[in-house]
Amino acid sequence: MKKIIISLIICIPLSYSKTALLMIDMQKGYSTHRGYHLVEGNNELVDQVIDEQFKVIDLFSTLNLPIIEVLYWGSGPAFQRIDQKLEDKNHYTIDKFSSSAFSNYNIFKKQINEIISKEEIHEVVVIGANGSVCVKNTIEGAIKKDLEVIVYNKGIIDFESRNFITPYIYQTCDIEQPECSYIQIDSFKSLENLLKIN
Repeated sequence: MKKIIISLIICIPLSYSKTALLMIDMQKGYSTHRGYHLVEGNNELVDQVIDEQFKVIDLFSTLNLPIIEVLYWGSGPAFQRIDQKLEDKNHYTIDKFSSSAFSNYNIFKKQINEIISKEEIHEVVVIGANGSVCVKNTIEGAIKKDLEVIVYNKGIIDFESRNFITPYIYQTCDIEQPECSYIQIDSFKSLENLLKIN
């Protein structure tokens, strides 16, 4: 497994024509379904992650790069703050019905594949929830699809633990690939510079 963690502002040549933002399952129902939102400090963590996600959304909007909001079908709306943020942004909202947006079991997979083809996307920045399930599986689905992947861990949260986890560090690659290659970034400034130099 090949993993790169970036904490500093560096320049890396990347071979892609366009980068898209994938925001996975930022739906209020996921944060409340186990009742863990009542645990002290958890709602503050949600706000913290959404603030980080807003920085990324604004960056992609400024650079005129595609923003793709992915929602798990039947699991309710996105957080109200996110809906309001995206109102004036040029973006796609699509459904999924599997833990990975790219899964063959996702009956809505055609939606994301059409966007990737139309926009000539070769790389994705991944943020969202839940880190240990849908985000993880979407990262691995993107790698299988031969997309380059950047994981922005401050924009990822996991609601499955009693104490919500953020930043979420993606550590395990459970796919049969010669190389499980991705970039993990823990600094918004690093992400900003990485995108602006390309």
